[in-house]
Amino acid sequence: MRCIVELMSQTSSSATTEDLSVTSTPNREPMLVGFPWASAIILYTLSWGWSLLRPNTLYWDDWEVIFRKPKFFMLRYVRSVGRPPWSDVLETFLIPLGVWTVQLGTFFIFFVCGFLLFEILKRVQYLDISQVRWITLLFLIIPVNHARISLVVFDYSTSYFLFFLGWLALVRYRSFVSFSFSWLILLLSLKTHSLLFFLLLPFLHFVWLEREQLLKFKRVNLVHIQTGLIAIMPFLYLILREFFWRPSKSWISYQRPTVKGTILGAQLFIPVASA
Repeated sequence: MRCIVELMSQTSSSATTEDLSVTSTPNREPMLVGFPWASAIILYTLSWGWSLLRPNTLYWDDWEVIFRKPKFFMLRYVRSVGRPPWSDVLETFLIPLGVWTVQLGTFFIFFVCGFLLFEILKRVQYLDISQVRWITLLFLIIPVNHARISLVVFDYSTSYFLFFLGWLALVRYRSFVSFSFSWLILLLSLKTHSLLFFLLLPFLHFVWLEREQLLKFKRVNLVHIQTGLIAIMPFLYLILREFFWRPSKSWISYQRPTVKGTILGAQLFIPVASA
């Protein structure tokens, strides 16, 4: 985690003098100031530490997709169901070292996601620090992706990490380099297809933070272009999928975007919009 923070800080600092953004540089408060370390470590370990007690256990589809399969079988499998070529790359190299590597990796990945969410929420203007702490603790202990202990869904865990990392870089930094980094990371996170819809969250957060620049309609500025690039990302992913990793015939209807599914997903935002 420290390496990620330092890398992002260095990227932002090196681009300060050449910042192409028309917005002002935000207050660079040190990362994780106010994070509830003791509560987070204790509650998270009590909630999810049990997953490390049997680190070499296989679950559900692990037997069919992973057990006694050739080394690169998973890469061919995810391609057949219409997932991108960067899916399941990490676990392909971790599993031969031992199933425990994936279990341990999942445990730490979700804890790091708690760090990232904490920093994202600190940039939501109507939340105070105590509310940010409580929401972060809830995220760490509630059963988000409860099947995370299964090897076949480890890719979902890395998608969560990429999604929150991209979101944080998008709303914390203002340089062209950091925006490009966040855009790419968010695109890579879409290997979990449900995030195609939830990309709306960082998009709305960015729009809210940049609302003053977006309301300047007399001329197109960089923020208008950046907003457009985020808006087209899910459509770009679907176009790339159609041409480069289209699912096999038996999987074509699986995870296909539909109007009904979009309406059902939109209902999740009604309580937020009415708050």
